[in-house]
Amino acid sequence: MRAPLWILLFAISLACPPPAVKSQAHHVLKMATTAVEGSPLVRQMQRLAAIIEERTAGLVLVKLFPGGRLGGSATLIKALRSGSLHIYGGNVASLAQTAPALEALSVPFSFRDYQHADGLLDGPVREQMEGVLQAHGMVFGAWGPNVFMRWFSNGPPPRTPDGLASRTVLWGDGEGGEPDAALARLSEGSTAGVVSSGDEHTPWLLRSTAVAARARGLSLQASHVTRADDVLHCDAIVLSQTWLSGLPAKLREALDMLPHDPTLEARKEARALDEELVRRMAHRGKQLLQLTAEERRALSLSQTPTVQAVASRGDHATALLHAIRSHPDNSL
Repeated sequence: MRAPLWILLFAISLACPPPAVKSQAHHVLKMATTAVEGSPLVRQMQRLAAIIEERTAGLVLVKLFPGGRLGGSATLIKALRSGSLHIYGGNVASLAQTAPALEALSVPFSFRDYQHADGLLDGPVREQMEGVLQAHGMVFGAWGPNVFMRWFSNGPPPRTPDGLASRTVLWGDGEGGEPDAALARLSEGSTAGVVSSGDEHTPWLLRSTAVAARARGLSLQASHVTRADDVLHCDAIVLSQTWLSGLPAKLREALDMLPHDPTLEARKEARALDEELVRRMAHRGKQLLQLTAEERRALSLSQTPTVQAVASRGDHATALLHAIRSHPDNSL
């Protein structure tokens, strides 16, 4: 006598349990930056997000918030230190607001060229950077892109310490009023200034904000563009020490030693954009200038008061300055 069909189906269901449901992420990792979508830094953070998710086998879901969606740099760094934000990407100058020793990285004429800068950043400077950040509740993750700032001038190009000191306006990140106001004044036709600009002037950002639009207006009026290679606009990717300490050991291991390849790609992209900027300026008929070795040396020596001011920030600042300026390869 045959068993009823429903009994056969029930037996089959017991023998063949349903397929396992794919485990969902147990941890949500929040990354944030003020950098805009499509910028080299955001693209690097996207690559790192994919690597982290792969390393953790789906246990971590990464959510990236670019373009200042979660606030400005100061807000993001505060959230990072409290542990409510897990990874921050931004300029070292923004981190220096919390860790003043990092001002050592912004002393003009500290790096001879990109090869020199990269060698120091990836070696002795990184070692000191890790200690500085740890003292302020942050963990170094990776370097972001870096690019030398350019000088746009609509008057005589500065080539001496006196000429630079009397007519320089430093360009900030657009979050404060003073750099913005300075750009606005200069873009209205004043001939009393020079603007030093970093990645804010690269083509992808020229289309993004009103501040950048005013900066672009200035660059269009400028008669000279000087490849000064003075201040290195340097980004870093930093993790929350509070958040990391609460993770299981295996996840902490997965986040340890982020790969270097995304940093190399971001540097390449940022410098290609900088070269594009220079090409566009030349196409508009702007004169491109390069400081001579003698001019760079004189300008570098004029930074002694700046170096002394940074050194007064404490032992970490002094150690960073030593790592940069006392290295055997640092011959400007």
